[in-house]
Amino acid sequence: LATQADAAQKLLDKLKAHPDVERVSMSTTIPQVFSINRDVIVGDQRVAFNFAATDQNFADIYGIKLRSGRWLLDNDIGKQVVVLDPAAAVKAFGDRDAIGLELRFLDADGRTEKSATVIGITEPVTLDFEQGSDRPSMFVPMQSDTLWGVSFAIRTRDKTPANFLPALERIGADADQRVALFNVRTYAEAFERNGGGFR
Repeated sequence: LATQADAAQKLLDKLKAHPDVERVSMSTTIPQVFSINRDVIVGDQRVAFNFAATDQNFADIYGIKLRSGRWLLDNDIGKQVVVLDPAAAVKAFGDRDAIGLELRFLDADGRTEKSATVIGITEPVTLDFEQGSDRPSMFVPMQSDTLWGVSFAIRTRDKTPANFLPALERIGADADQRVALFNVRTYAEAFERNGGGFR
């Protein structure tokens, strides 16, 4: 975990300094490919929510709009705050205004109860499929203990992002030889590949 956290920070720093990079975000997952969940405590029930630890640039890069409140900031690291999508807010709090309320959920071990104050509500971030709606989504600040899986989203100055992929491979190799990049592709390619099972 320490090795990965160190390598991730080195890569993030190199990407932020690269002249072809307009903006970069680090998170544990990307929209449409939520692969992590947390059990949220709603009354006497446990409800699975999509879970993403993200940085302050995540919403901007992926075009996630806020309905109310605010998005996560860098100085939220270490704070117990959470941003919900509308489905999560309704599932957890019904028709009450969720901003300022406490969301109770179980940590990754499935036993330790945590709570976080809701600071923002987004516009919808997931899709409805014929099989039924996707899970509600929650976003918490990125921190070292959530770095068991790391995704980088890069907005390039070049309007053809595929042109940056060879440079990204080199930057990744130069950042830290102990950790390798994988699934290096444009977001359009990732969306196409990951959405194929639903079509």
